[in-house]
Amino acid sequence: MRLLAPRLATTTALMLAACGTDPRPGARPDAPAWRLEPVKSLAGPADTGWTRLSAVVTDAIGNIYVLDEGAAQIRVFDSAGAPLRVIGRRGAGPGEFGPAYGMGIGWLGDTLVVLDPGNARLARLSPAGQWIGSWPAKRITGRGVRLHQATLSAVYTPDWRPLDGQAQSLLVRYTASGAGDTLVMPERPKAPPGAIVCPAAGGAIRFFGIPFAPGVLAEPGPGGELVTAGTGMYRIAFLSVRGDTLRTIVREMEPVAVSDSEWTADIDDYTSFRAKNPTASCDPSSPPRMRVKPVLRNLAFDDAGNLWVEHRSANGDMLDVFDPAGKLIGTMPAPVHDSDVPLYVRGSRLYAIDLDSTTGAQVVKGYRVSRP
Repeated sequence: MRLLAPRLATTTALMLAACGTDPRPGARPDAPAWRLEPVKSLAGPADTGWTRLSAVVTDAIGNIYVLDEGAAQIRVFDSAGAPLRVIGRRGAGPGEFGPAYGMGIGWLGDTLVVLDPGNARLARLSPAGQWIGSWPAKRITGRGVRLHQATLSAVYTPDWRPLDGQAQSLLVRYTASGAGDTLVMPERPKAPPGAIVCPAAGGAIRFFGIPFAPGVLAEPGPGGELVTAGTGMYRIAFLSVRGDTLRTIVREMEPVAVSDSEWTADIDDYTSFRAKNPTASCDPSSPPRMRVKPVLRNLAFDDAGNLWVEHRSANGDMLDVFDPAGKLIGTMPAPVHDSDVPLYVRGSRLYAIDLDSTTGAQVVKGYRVSRP
């Protein structure tokens, strides 16, 4: 397994300092207006509902695979939404999944792969759910941990190594032949902080995310490159396996202000905690007030190698689509969805996880991507 690291001190430094290779940096080229047309919503089982959805993918014929990591199950539906089968259950045997945050599903050709951090493995199954085997993977859990699908023949699992007394985050590439190269993930900016850490009763620790704090996005690209961006600006860098900048995508976007009502609502959990625990020694003691929202929200690749960029704008959240050469080929309003669960695009379908407006339960929403 070969470690591939950027040549600069950190990937973040390169990403934030990279200059645009577009001959018109800051220009806003016209792009065809695409549309998302709702086609199908999938609710949870009538008896139990969903427990905690973390991913949705489709196969070559349009069947939909929904990963409920809370129930340690994958529920499979046909393209019309009819239930087909259930794959997996809680346990440590073949075809079973351990309890943990951070499960994920993807494809290596026609093989379904499941990131199972509870059992420290990457499981391989047939589309029908038959056990093929597994590869070892780190027991890394957390809401932000997931499986990354670079192409239909490559996935990346989270990993880490010690470096200067800290844990350096990595991504390990897997193909049909097993583990391969490793990419170094970029570091999050140290200021402003991204979370508040507070001691709680019984020796527990509470974490509160700071709303609208800038961060870093990173996805492995179809060619094995690392695609990364600071969320504070629309500047996306494509880094080769040697750490060289292959190209950048740059667009100028007007910042969107964080209103007082939004800020108050988003820090409500922390405010309530401090009201009940006034002597708690939190770090930092209060969230720094963010004035503008980060521009970028998510990056994702579809099965054709196109990059989908979710970003904020004065007109609401938008999706820009860039072809493998970096040309802007489409733009459309983004669907409302759970930002912790990545969008999935394959062929002419996009899938997202959202909350039902009536029940508050998770639902899987499908859309047809309509191109002019």
